[in-house]
Amino acid sequence: MNINNDNNSSSGMNIPFYQDHSLSFANQHHQTIEQELERAQEQNEKKKKKKCHGNRKLQRYRRKLRQRGMNTSINTESSVVQENIQRNEQTIISSTTDQATSLSVKSVQHKITKKKKCNTNKQSGFINKNNIHQVDQFESVRNDSVDYTIISNEILYQRTAPAFNLSPKFNDLFSADKKIQFIRQYISLIDQVCFQQLKQIQWKYYLHLGLTQGIWHGQMSKTSAEKYSICHTYGRSKSVIEERIRVIEKHLKQAQDAITQFEQKILSECEQNRDCLSVLKELNALIYELVQEKQQVVKDKFEYQRKMLLLNATDHQLLQNFFDIEPNSRHITWARHIWKATKDQLIIEEDIALLQHRLISTTLIPTSDLLHKIINNINTNIQKLNDSLMESTTAYTSSNTIETLVTSKKDIIQEAIFIHQKEHEQIQTIIHTEQNKFLHQNRYMASTSEYQKRVHEAIEQRRQHMIEHANYAKYYRLSTSFNLSDRRPSTNDS
Repeated sequence: MNINNDNNSSSGMNIPFYQDHSLSFANQHHQTIEQELERAQEQNEKKKKKKCHGNRKLQRYRRKLRQRGMNTSINTESSVVQENIQRNEQTIISSTTDQATSLSVKSVQHKITKKKKCNTNKQSGFINKNNIHQVDQFESVRNDSVDYTIISNEILYQRTAPAFNLSPKFNDLFSADKKIQFIRQYISLIDQVCFQQLKQIQWKYYLHLGLTQGIWHGQMSKTSAEKYSICHTYGRSKSVIEERIRVIEKHLKQAQDAITQFEQKILSECEQNRDCLSVLKELNALIYELVQEKQQVVKDKFEYQRKMLLLNATDHQLLQNFFDIEPNSRHITWARHIWKATKDQLIIEEDIALLQHRLISTTLIPTSDLLHKIINNINTNIQKLNDSLMESTTAYTSSNTIETLVTSKKDIIQEAIFIHQKEHEQIQTIIHTEQNKFLHQNRYMASTSEYQKRVHEAIEQRRQHMIEHANYAKYYRLSTSFNLSDRRPSTNDS
């Protein structure tokens, strides 16, 4: 019994001993951790004191405020904020262990690297945007420039029937739905090849133009371009052209491979029959002819871009020729006034031509001008009334409404043309006044008569080129807006 009691008592005495020992060991370990953290804090504070010299900008600002006798509450508020931040940092450091401190160092390093990555991403994004802008700046025609969905199935059957009739075996491969699906897929593949070929010709022309005539990428500030009534950029650099040609050749190869795979798949279903091969060749020729017709708008667009590139480059060259004469400030002012008036006059002439065509046409044109938006709205209402006139019983009322809209449309357009003609006459007077002023004030300068003549000829030569440039752009816009296929844009029109 005593032994058991002794054992029980000894065991009861041993339990608090082990507890006290473990607690004391934990306290000692906690104290050592706190001491190490305090040392780390002291070292960090020393490093901060050595490296951080305070906010110099804020200190200079406070010094200026004290010199002027002004209140420095803004600075005290900022200092209070800094103290709060430091206090929060100290509490965070004191509550962490050695492992947490190492993780905090890693997190700080991660933030630094992350910040560097953000900066590099911004820089690379800026560079990529510039490259993309320079490459795609002059390519407004895309792969979806021709819409083949508007071609009805009946027309496609008629255009491709001669090929399918050559071989009954080939014709029996397709049902009615599969046949039209096959034709449209074949058209899409051939369209891609033709489109890439057109782009290849276009960009090789740009390269040839640069190598033979030195017309590459040219630009000037938008402010200067506005001042001298000229486009601020034209052309493209040699590196961009060569890169674009490489990309186009890659896309062309992919499009050609797609057609080859498509044709091989069809021939495999025909078991390489000769009749099927002849049908496929005939079908290829018929679809190619159809694609060429539909891509005429793309060809016209590319031709317009080529001509505008030459006109813009010539315009910049004529402006440079004017400055090569070394005109004085008065000459430059006269030139700017004459060119600005000429530009305004040409804009009015284009708008008058557009309005004259809209008198007899109901075509809607994309525009941001309020007058043309009103005309578009009237044309839309007329078209709706014409559509409802065939179905409605109140034909008399609808016809009267249509006549009223047509009359109001003509009145609006004629009034706008009359106002534009008045403005055109006023601008023409300004041009004559500036030209006479130039000749009158320089007629007594016999010693510099040859120099004055060269300046006047340079101003007039660029003015005539501006007229040629604007007329070409005007007739192209009219032909695309109203389908004027009978007359192509010419630079000799005035």
